[in-house]
Amino acid sequence: MLNKNSPRIGAALIGRLKELGNPETACGARIFLVIFTGHPASQSCNFRYCIREAKKLPSRWNLGAINFLSSPLFQRIVLRELGLAHCSKEFSIS
Repeated sequence: MLNKNSPRIGAALIGRLKELGNPETACGARIFLVIFTGHPASQSCNFRYCIREAKKLPSRWNLGAINFLSSPLFQRIVLRELGLAHCSKEFSIS
């Protein structure tokens, strides 16, 4: 479940990812956070919705976003920082 600090934590994570020098990864993080925290089902682990939305993006960012959402970095850092580590087993791309 997201808490009231999630937007602040998310902004910090995006900043950290930008520092890594990979704009596609940072974009993927932003897409996830915007979609996940803004969707009516945001109190649940609705990753499949995030992937469906990411696939609708222009191709330049689509691949980066999907790669990010399926990456160990996402699993390890973003889910943990947002208090959603318990959801990691539900997330897969088929």
